[in-house]
Amino acid sequence: MNEIAEVNTTAVADDLFCGYGVEVDNLDGFHKVIKTLERMGIASSTNELVQSCHLLHKRGRYAIMHFKELFALDGKVSHMQPNDITRRNTIAYLLNDWGLVNVIDKSQIEDRFLNIKAGNLRVISINDFHEKWTAVRNYTLGNEIHVPAGSIRRAERKMKERSKNT
Repeated sequence: MNEIAEVNTTAVADDLFCGYGVEVDNLDGFHKVIKTLERMGIASSTNELVQSCHLLHKRGRYAIMHFKELFALDGKVSHMQPNDITRRNTIAYLLNDWGLVNVIDKSQIEDRFLNIKAGNLRVISINDFHEKWTAVRNYTLGNEIHVPAGSIRRAERKMKERSKNT
């Protein structure tokens, strides 16, 4: 069934973390989760990978959110399909299983809610991703910091500078 549900923007705004609330250990863990999420999504026949989920960080809290949920937070009309929700749930489960995040409410990532084939979810290895794939983002978070490997200290300084300026 290809049922489409409109995301309730009021409900999303009321609970900013309607996606999966997660805990991330440190800035290095944050960076690993972002880089892993870039390699998880829907693949095209032309080796383009559309990123499905993002890590939202707000007020010291983190959440795995589908890009359509982020559109709704921005006040845009967004149509979530059941496969979108299942894909987000499966991604949260995998990140938790791999030890990259700790899902706060694990009751939502039970096996009955998951399906690795939901919406053609692909997880591309890091070597294949850089050599053979093109990343496509439907949403870009406003204050994302893209950090080259080995530049964690510089990123920490940038984050401190940003917090001083706000």
